[in-house]
Amino acid sequence: MKSRENSQLKEYTSRNGEIFYIDENPDLCIPFGFNLGDTVKDTYFGTGKVIGTFGGKIYFQFDGEEISTFSDCSLQSLQSTLMIIKREKKNDIFRGIIDGHNVNIDEKRAPKWLTEYNFNLRDVVNTEYGIGFIKGTLGYNVIVEIFCTKELKQVSVFSLTLIRRLSKEDVIVNKLSFSNKVIPVLVNFTMKDSYYPYDRILTDKGLATVIGKNITKDGYWIQTDDALKLNLGLVETKNTKYKIIRRIGYNEEFSIINYGDKFYPGDIVEYNMKFYIVKLFPSPNIIIFNSNEELELNLGLGLEINCISRSGFPFKRECFSINHILVPLDLQIEHFRGMRVLPGDIISTPNGKYCVMGLMNSESIWVKNEDSNNVFTLTFQAFYDPNLIRVIDSKGSFN
Repeated sequence: MKSRENSQLKEYTSRNGEIFYIDENPDLCIPFGFNLGDTVKDTYFGTGKVIGTFGGKIYFQFDGEEISTFSDCSLQSLQSTLMIIKREKKNDIFRGIIDGHNVNIDEKRAPKWLTEYNFNLRDVVNTEYGIGFIKGTLGYNVIVEIFCTKELKQVSVFSLTLIRRLSKEDVIVNKLSFSNKVIPVLVNFTMKDSYYPYDRILTDKGLATVIGKNITKDGYWIQTDDALKLNLGLVETKNTKYKIIRRIGYNEEFSIINYGDKFYPGDIVEYNMKFYIVKLFPSPNIIIFNSNEELELNLGLGLEINCISRSGFPFKRECFSINHILVPLDLQIEHFRGMRVLPGDIISTPNGKYCVMGLMNSESIWVKNEDSNNVFTLTFQAFYDPNLIRVIDSKGSFN
């Protein structure tokens, strides 16, 4: 066989004189997690180079050895066995651990296929595991470091949602406005911008998340918490003086998140039967505030401060059911989209007033009776009937 479509065949002769071919098409090496020409190291064979593929396998030339391959050429097996020690004349491949297995992660070069899908290294993205940033690639998979857990996760590029990119070049994503129209939103930013995408801000309409700049760059599109719970779209603001209460990933006064902490900046908490926003952590203290006061509390004193809701990051709080069983309730507000309530909302029902506690397994909403403190479950459908349930106070929205 002298040629094959889309192939770059090179002829070799085995030790017993048989002719065989290796395909040097560099694109065919990528699914195995390697680039053509990578220098690799194996504990048994020593140092070698990636020379190509053929017949569903990838081939190597190890020092002093004939061309060889492995019986198991699966991505996981090869990555666990071989360490990339040089790529493109540089020794800069990161050796990481994903789900307990060693892998080679290229965190310096964004491959063409990644940029073709409008992603780049260091982009902040949303994944099925939570918010994180693109650390590198492995084969045709994206490696994301999750903010909350610091874990590395291997995900498909098709499962990612772009949140922001540090860049002067325009990066546009389409979103829905409050009036249900498709709008272009710029999710790129510079360090001089008033707001960054995914900032949490306190506006005259309550708490909101910045999504990005408008197309004329003279304002911002934001998602208010009240619009989120009604499954409504973004509103535009040109006010750049709103208080920023959380920023992810940059070492500024309002941006620090220590992932081992019980609370995050921007959390809504209850203390002494009042609602507050978490501001800072001058360890071992916590600073919380609302429209009436700002308090600095010592967490080491065992004060009863309960997190009511959190935006952008997973959070569960255990509550006792009416049968005195501890139940984990989901308090991440994004999971309440379209449910017409948020944690901390006070609702009126024919049976009295209740406070919304959280979600149970995405199946029901748990509420607590204001008088008896007993906890009950309500179906999602009940919240769509204004004759059954009506929100009378949104203390956690700060509007």
